Amino acid sequence: MRAAIAARPLAALCLVLASGGSALAADAEGRSWEALKAEIEARVERGAYPVMGLKAEDVREALAEIGGLDRDAWARGWMRTGERYLARARSEEASEPKAARAD
Repeated sequence: MRAAIAARPLAALCLVLASGGSALAADAEGRSWEALKAEIEARVERGAYPVMGLKAEDVREALAEIGGLDRDAWARGWMRTGERYLARARSEEASEPKAARAD
């Protein structure tokens, strides 16, 4: 049960990014990395699809790590953010279950 609770945020993040990935990929056609990055940053600031509900600092951190249009780099960048939340949630499970659920 605890592992399932801790895995929910990571699963939610991956689902949002996976479903939004195709939208972002479609938007990327004909755009430079800098233009796409600027669009994603603008979307997170206004809470728009597909990055609604994500923290702007997390998105900026992932984008800085991604650094281009390569799909594998995108996967690594977003997964590192999700893994950080999962690790924090697991460490909070016993002592701070509400914080673990939020993470």
